[in-house]
Amino acid sequence: MLARLIAAVAVTLGMFSPARAQEVTLRLHEFLPLNSVVSAEIIDPWAGRIEAASGGRIKIEIFPSMQLGGKPADLVDQLVDGVVDIVWTLPGYTPGRFPRTEVFELPFLVADAESASRAYWEIAQSDMIATDFKDMQILGTWVHGPGVVHSSRPVLRLEDMAGLKLRAPSRITAQLLEGLGAVALG
Repeated sequence: MLARLIAAVAVTLGMFSPARAQEVTLRLHEFLPLNSVVSAEIIDPWAGRIEAASGGRIKIEIFPSMQLGGKPADLVDQLVDGVVDIVWTLPGYTPGRFPRTEVFELPFLVADAESASRAYWEIAQSDMIATDFKDMQILGTWVHGPGVVHSSRPVLRLEDMAGLKLRAPSRITAQLLEGLGAVALG
């Protein structure tokens, strides 16, 4: 998917003569810190490949950790309102805005991230571009694999979840964790 996106950018840039080529700087806003896996291994290399494929005419200025202000739930509005050009966010941070994406947040549904990500991309392309995502251009969709509990104390039985504070990136995950006795943190 990333290779196709880079190729599309390169083809698009090839349609313009060098005399008409202009430099463009796109602003990318995200909630993750620069040293996160997504930033370091996906966003930064992608931005570098776009710049290289465009011969330096397209630059992507990255603003991690909500440096341009707001909260993660504000990223979609910042994009739609033209405050920024690109965002990396989670649909779960804006509950109800992209309801069909929430199927990928259902507990125990995703067996592996690759298959679920392919299904998500296909559904987004076939059914959601003109509706759910009509105010933006989607560059990619993906899910992570089945969740893992990261805890300083062992969680071996259901009872061990009682009172455990865990990150909940979506309302569905929060409901699941609270149903198991944990404290869901946004």
